[in-house]
Amino acid sequence: MEIKYGIIGYASNNIGDEIQTLAQMRFLPKVDYVCVRERIKSFKPGKATEQVKLIMNAWYMQNPRFFPPPNNIIPLPISMHLDSTIIENGFLEDVKIREWMMKYGPIGTRDLFTLKKLQQAGIPSYFSGCLTLTLLPNEKFRARKVKKYVLAMNLSDKELVALKSRTVLPVYGLGKKMVGLSFQNRLRLAKCMLSIYHNADVIVTKNLHTALPALSFGVPTLLIPSSADGCFDNRFSGLYHLCNNMTSEEFIHNSKPYDIDNPPPNPEMFREIARELISVCHSFTGFDSLKSPIDDDFDPIFELIDLLQFSEKQIQRNLYYANTEQLFRALTDKKYLLNNKYRMIDDNQITLIEK
Repeated sequence: MEIKYGIIGYASNNIGDEIQTLAQMRFLPKVDYVCVRERIKSFKPGKATEQVKLIMNAWYMQNPRFFPPPNNIIPLPISMHLDSTIIENGFLEDVKIREWMMKYGPIGTRDLFTLKKLQQAGIPSYFSGCLTLTLLPNEKFRARKVKKYVLAMNLSDKELVALKSRTVLPVYGLGKKMVGLSFQNRLRLAKCMLSIYHNADVIVTKNLHTALPALSFGVPTLLIPSSADGCFDNRFSGLYHLCNNMTSEEFIHNSKPYDIDNPPPNPEMFREIARELISVCHSFTGFDSLKSPIDDDFDPIFELIDLLQFSEKQIQRNLYYANTEQLFRALTDKKYLLNNKYRMIDDNQITLIEK
């Protein structure tokens, strides 16, 4: 038997998936295969004698018919989140899935919601937390920082206004958007995102894939729920209390003060979870690079500019992720405006310029 090592690949529009993959890579001596999450059942290595070790931290999944993995994958089921929809549709009642979980368990769950559902189904399991808590900072990269800033991730307009009113620092707002990049380029984009989190002075966010890496990098972080009722959804259970947090209303009205320019330290509870995750992953692969995903000389500006280069494949991927309205608009523009040049002024207006 020949041992190989794999990472999980994705075909989603969520850059948080690739951040999970970067967390895996700390514990891999090399990467031999990319095992696509939504097709993992059909994975085949290059040789029949090969067995592929795979750390399986991920959100599962759009297509449960492609689970469980085949026998040629040696899995470490850790930091797993099960989508509520597939659970409701009988995911944990499938005989083959149950057999796989009983064979390779106990299953490490990313959140308490998944833990509860597995325990109710009689499947050995424990709360492991999220593997992104093990991402390492890079102090040499941080030393190259040239300006202070506050990062606002996925905030509403009202939340952004409130944030800007409480700091003298520049505030940069980013939303949860993704373009149709190849998997390799998505990993590059994930590193760019991590580098932006890494060097922020404060982060205010609604996203787990921002908050948890920020904790691991030592960046003061405030987490706000995205739901209208002010509660965190099931993906956050067992995780949101690791960060300083408050509801959207508390933040907008400043009824639970958080000094942006002199933020309180992050809670330290995540460190014990991270230590246990490191121990389990190191035992599984026998390797720990002890390296940050961000290199000393990493430059996100040049990386992003390179990612913006024109690519026919990227255009095809963008079309794949477009919604029906966007596709219809592109088709009618091409059909009826073929003899015109046009440019976008904003999301609601197209200015036509006659040839």
